Amino acid sequence: MSNNLLTDFLNASEKIGKFMFDAQEALLKFSAKVSPVILFLVENQVRIDNFMKDYKKLDVFYDGNIEDMPLNEMPNFVKALHSEGKIIINEDWSIELVKKQSLEEKKSTSLDSVNKILGTVLLALEISNGSIELATNVKDFFNQNDNPVIIEQPVRNEYLIMTEDLNLHSQKNNDSDSITSLSIGMKVHVITTDEEWSLVGVLNEANEMIYNGWLESKYINPAVK
Repeated sequence: MSNNLLTDFLNASEKIGKFMFDAQEALLKFSAKVSPVILFLVENQVRIDNFMKDYKKLDVFYDGNIEDMPLNEMPNFVKALHSEGKIIINEDWSIELVKKQSLEEKKSTSLDSVNKILGTVLLALEISNGSIELATNVKDFFNQNDNPVIIEQPVRNEYLIMTEDLNLHSQKNNDSDSITSLSIGMKVHVITTDEEWSLVGVLNEANEMIYNGWLESKYINPAVK
């Protein structure tokens, strides 16, 4: 992945959009079970697009050309602007620059929501510049292990599994299919959280996402670095 953040955003928007169409076609044709992380991105396609399209507005706050900002600087840059009340991120993930009366008239998303948005957008960038770009058949994405997502610059929050034999599920409920079982002490990277559940990825030493799915958040704790 290049360090040209805005270019990456624009490329990702186009690629994720194409993938959403291909995935929907494949679901109809093959009745396949899509990988949870890919399904999550497809479901949030419009929101990701909104964020990407509005990100260029933040150029007014950046000392230099925002297109040259390294990718790993983006999360803290956005969170700082949000905490300082300079931007509002709406429920549809669009971004607004704050006017004097804006904070009183409109409520921005919480910091937890901002973290969720940033994690999702960064994941879209990573996938659109990796496995999606290399796929020759959309069916490849319905088997997580045949075509692993390579995370070039891990930015997920690292957590430890705190219980033995924790099931990684395909959906946010215990009755859904179990993808694999995770052992106590294993590391996972939290992509997003939704109430009592977390969408996580399991990376190997090559930063390939070999598994992804949902698990109950109460069974993981932040890893001490």
